[in-house]
Amino acid sequence: MSLEIELSALVKKALKSLYNEEISAEIIFQSTRKEFEGSHTLVVFPYTKMSKLSPEATGTAIGEYMLANSSLVSAFNVVKGFLNLSIADTYWIHTVKSIAENVNVGQLASKNKKVMVEYSSPNTNKPLHLGHLRNNFLGYSVAEILKAVGYDVIKANLVNDRGIHICKSMLAYQKFGNGETPESSGLKGDHLVGKYYVKFDKELKTETNDLLNQISINAYSSFSETEISKINLIKTNIDTVDQVIEKETHKIDLNPCLIRFENFINENNKLENINIYHSFSQKIEVLWETCIDNGNWKKLIKLIEEDEFNDIDQKLKDELKKDFQSALKYIISLEGKHNESNEELKEIAQNRTSIYNEAQEMLRKWEQGDAETVALWKKMNNWVYDGF
Repeated sequence: MSLEIELSALVKKALKSLYNEEISAEIIFQSTRKEFEGSHTLVVFPYTKMSKLSPEATGTAIGEYMLANSSLVSAFNVVKGFLNLSIADTYWIHTVKSIAENVNVGQLASKNKKVMVEYSSPNTNKPLHLGHLRNNFLGYSVAEILKAVGYDVIKANLVNDRGIHICKSMLAYQKFGNGETPESSGLKGDHLVGKYYVKFDKELKTETNDLLNQISINAYSSFSETEISKINLIKTNIDTVDQVIEKETHKIDLNPCLIRFENFINENNKLENINIYHSFSQKIEVLWETCIDNGNWKKLIKLIEEDEFNDIDQKLKDELKKDFQSALKYIISLEGKHNESNEELKEIAQNRTSIYNEAQEMLRKWEQGDAETVALWKKMNNWVYDGF
């Protein structure tokens, strides 16, 4: 028997005992709102005609009957016309045990179809981490769910030990490793290889930033004519977008949003957590001024979602977020275009760095079977496997 059916029968007994009323209609329960204790909610308004009492008194009477006459309900609370019920731990424990003891629970007939679930497929250029654990749990769970609903599941794990990402660690080790080994360094093999992946990234950023600085002052000696033409076009686009951003910034008016918020505070000034609302309002105003000077208007929308403000009325936060998104939609899209153009410049600069081109050349040698390159790959790959 389902929980809702048991609760429904208990409510009907309460109505019969308290008000000498029998009902045959189905009794519907709602999920209790997260700000109140309980899991199942009964709307008691339909039963006030029977009780000839207020919704609060009717809910209390039904709740007290259920608590006194059944071990199913452990507690209740009444909010206006809503009776929120807490289900006893013994029920949940019994339910979990029943599921655990039934090895075929949820099993469906075979579909006679195969499906492959591939996870977590680590790269052999850095250590395993919590993300791999997450993917293992997710991949295994998905595979088991598919198996339960009738598929013939093949679990696969592709070790990503080939490609440019592997060459990055190999090249950095070749250039900066000085013959270091796991034994000489005292590092696990995967940590040692990961160290040189990080080293490559650091060197790449340094070279890329040097070239971006050259671009910023129109020093183009490191670039081809085709690249220079593209760079100039991108910079023109950035200048155009920035001019529009500056113009649009002065048009942004968040005052209607703040007025809505202040009105809520004034109407609910007896809230126990009212200080959180004041703190939130102050942060909005400070961040607003910061965005006027420095941009990045997305921060205002993200502020609403910060854990610090979880206790603020959710409906109010949803309305504010909608207001902000509407008011800031255009300027955020402009900032997106600005950032995309900067990423295009970064890609051009990165592709011109010596270390990136050396990594690509190493990849070509590897694919051609160059003995020295393949030997280095095998050595570092074995270090990683030993570390795993």
